[in-house]
Amino acid sequence: MPITSRMDYREHLRRDAAAHGLDRVRPGALLTRPQLAFQRRLRAAEWASNCWPGPWGRAGAALLRYRLLRAGTRLGFTVPVNTTGPGLCLAHVGTVVVSRKAQVGADVRIHAGVNIGESDGRAAVVGDGCYLGPGAQLVGGIELGPGCVVGAGAVVTRSFAAGTVLVGVPARALR
Repeated sequence: MPITSRMDYREHLRRDAAAHGLDRVRPGALLTRPQLAFQRRLRAAEWASNCWPGPWGRAGAALLRYRLLRAGTRLGFTVPVNTTGPGLCLAHVGTVVVSRKAQVGADVRIHAGVNIGESDGRAAVVGDGCYLGPGAQLVGGIELGPGCVVGAGAVVTRSFAAGTVLVGVPARALR
């Protein structure tokens, strides 16, 4: 669900704030929640990259992507533009790596230490409403259905259906 209009941009911001438990983002909230500030920069870079036309738009989008890269370096986040859906919740400051080829659905909660990597040129597709616990790793062209829960430290190397709880190395269905 890439941002294609100002309305999409505002909806992504609203749902990201709601995922962090906020009905409205006040300036002080961005000081106490640096991961939410990063997500707002991510959304601004997506909006600029997808919607701003002409050479000035490309220059502005490049500046916003640079600011996103700087903020991500400071916080430990590597989340490329146009890879995540609305309602993203980066729960903690810490290393989070998302492949440029990955697709993360709406309302996904990602904890510190998560790596969504690629293998053989393919990356994971994470369904809506999934939970990725601390240290979870998703490798290769796998698909997680909506509502999957990946436990802490699990290494997912194959696809799973909706609502599955995954634990272990390699990950297996708990129920």
